[in-house]
Amino acid sequence: MSRRQVSSDVDLSDLQANRVETVIDTLFTALVETRELHGPTTGFSRAMKGLLKPYFRSSEFARTEPRAIPFGPFGEIVFPYRSMGAVDTIDLFGFDELVLFSFYLANRTRYRRVVDIGANLGLHSIVLSRCEFEVFSYVKIDAEGHEATILCSTTPKAWESVDAVAEVGSLENAERIFRHFAGSGINLFSQKAGWGRVTSVNDVPAHHTEGSLFISAKARMPWSE
Repeated sequence: MSRRQVSSDVDLSDLQANRVETVIDTLFTALVETRELHGPTTGFSRAMKGLLKPYFRSSEFARTEPRAIPFGPFGEIVFPYRSMGAVDTIDLFGFDELVLFSFYLANRTRYRRVVDIGANLGLHSIVLSRCEFEVFSYVKIDAEGHEATILCSTTPKAWESVDAVAEVGSLENAERIFRHFAGSGINLFSQKAGWGRVTSVNDVPAHHTEGSLFISAKARMPWSE
């Protein structure tokens, strides 16, 4: 049996970079097409989480030195590895984050300006800017745990030209948000419910592991240009 050998003049890091770009291109298309399966209890989401975590931990994003890395339709980004205590920068490429990146990409011609509240290291802002949005990032604002206070301060009129994606951190906040928007004409769409319209408080994510919430006056969540 003959063995195939890789020539010594082949740069394995280049091969890895090309592999990342190909997989990521396919991934974002797949996420848009399978949006009804994004909920945390589906076999699809569980399988994707199991596959994506080791994939990114063995990718160029696990290197500490700054370098431009292909990130599919978003082009090359410089995002070196950093430890942040209990989490690290690889965690920022989790399934739920990639779901949102696919949503940004699907809406790159629909929105013009976006605000990233609590931007942290700014990966979402980078991805949003690559969609050619005008991005306003507020890094120092700690919105985590205060999402109900922020959202419940809004009126229906404020949502006439604004949509939002939010993470809800507790059942108490989920209940407050649900009550605030009930009967207002503003719709909630939940990743927990396969991005369907929220009809009860049980549909609202109550922890970051349950995904995100989309808030809009639109009749449905837009997943195509």
